[in-house]
Amino acid sequence: MSETRAELFVSEYLEKIFYFCLKKTSDPHQAEELSQDISLNVLTELNNGTVIENFPAWVWRIARIRYSVWADRKHRRNETFVNTDISELEFAGDQDVSEDVIKKEQLSLLRRELAFISADYRVLLVAYYIDGVRIKKISEKTGIPEGTVMRRLHDARNKLKEGMNMAREFGKRSYDPEDISFIGSGNHTSGLPDKVIHRKIPKNILCEAHNNPSTVDDLAMELGIAAPYMEEEVEILYNAELLKKVGKDKYITSFFITPAEGRNECLELCCRFAEENYEKLWKLAGIVAEKSKEKCVTFGNYSDKDIKMFFALKIEKILEDGTKYCKYKEFKRGDGGTWGVIGFEQKGVVCRLNGEWFNNNLSLTNDLKIIWDGFQTNSSATVFTKARYAYDCPASDNLPLLKRIAEGKDDFSDTENGIIDRLIKHKVCIRDGGGLKVNAVTYTQALCDEIVGFIKDTEQYKTLQQNAAMLDKSIYDTVKKYANPYIEEDLGYCGYMNMRVREILARLLYDKGCYQGHYGQFCEFIY
Repeated sequence: MSETRAELFVSEYLEKIFYFCLKKTSDPHQAEELSQDISLNVLTELNNGTVIENFPAWVWRIARIRYSVWADRKHRRNETFVNTDISELEFAGDQDVSEDVIKKEQLSLLRRELAFISADYRVLLVAYYIDGVRIKKISEKTGIPEGTVMRRLHDARNKLKEGMNMAREFGKRSYDPEDISFIGSGNHTSGLPDKVIHRKIPKNILCEAHNNPSTVDDLAMELGIAAPYMEEEVEILYNAELLKKVGKDKYITSFFITPAEGRNECLELCCRFAEENYEKLWKLAGIVAEKSKEKCVTFGNYSDKDIKMFFALKIEKILEDGTKYCKYKEFKRGDGGTWGVIGFEQKGVVCRLNGEWFNNNLSLTNDLKIIWDGFQTNSSATVFTKARYAYDCPASDNLPLLKRIAEGKDDFSDTENGIIDRLIKHKVCIRDGGGLKVNAVTYTQALCDEIVGFIKDTEQYKTLQQNAAMLDKSIYDTVKKYANPYIEEDLGYCGYMNMRVREILARLLYDKGCYQGHYGQFCEFIY
């Protein structure tokens, strides 16, 4: 085949041929079929090595002949024009399609359907009609039987015609993308899932496929993105274990995205629990603080109210960890990680009580089992804005040195003294009348376990635990109401990640006058 002539025909004549046919037939379906018939004849003659002197006139002569055949044999217009010897035809001169014939809205429809037809069909259409590859060669290259290739080409043409006749539009997400936030947990070995879900496109793919099994074509139309690009995005999310396949060609989001209405229900449950239990929890925090002092726990420069606030947050965490309605297994990911993730819709979410997010931040050396743990607000905090430390936790290689400080050791090398000076500068350590101390709630692992055991044995805690268990069950039921059966085994995790008691409780303790400080960091050091 003359590649130059074929490329010229594809680039300069395909669209004009279509509008020539549209003008003649006044029907987009028939125009599309006739234009494909003309294109096939042109490419066939080029493949046969036909000698052409006036290429434009030759193309439009074939177009008029094929139109005559179509008009005379309207009900059999798919037959191939094989009885005409192109070389014997008289040319009437160059005839082009004027610009006023081109109807841009119809061109838009054709382009739309070519952009959104699935890969199985699109590859065959391009190979056969654009690249001029014979069916036998297509079959050999793709491994698809010749009969299947022919059937799919026929189906593809019908799909194009059907699509062009549909008054379908891009979905709402094409112009009004959803904004969702994510919270993860576990070990993120390869940076997943954060590295693939920070953009609007994957966010909205996941939103659309959540509780809604969708094909690539469905997602492409909803987001207004052509299928070749959508196929790549879906493949990335599938390989990242954020989408799973349902049936042959549909995908569904593999984790839970809490819708706004479900989020509001969970937040209201947390608000009620905080209002009904904050006084009990604050009173218990005071009891635990006094018990800790009796046990010679050290507290750095923490005030009495700081100590109570730390234990209030710790008691809440013990409740949260100990009352899960449905236990969930640790995730095991293909990238070697153990991460889990959950999403939250942002629009329309309203919480009746103000909140301040307090997160857990853990630094742990695997060999010595030394822990720096605690509760920190994030940059959006409006009340707890005072930094106790320069960083939420010290570097993990400093933990053994902190252990020696906690044990009362004073035989430090010059290098260690330099590190200690930096730790003091960062407020991780302090010097006072009693000497050098770790600036946190500091105790041995055995003493920490004893304090936790004391907490769990109190009547106040048992009452709080019963109330927390009811809250946990209510949140689990709420999540289940909005979840699909494909993530049923993860509902315990989904419920746990929808618990927002701590952020509401922390702000409520402040608003009610229990804690009036502004520190956003409450930490413990366990050695």
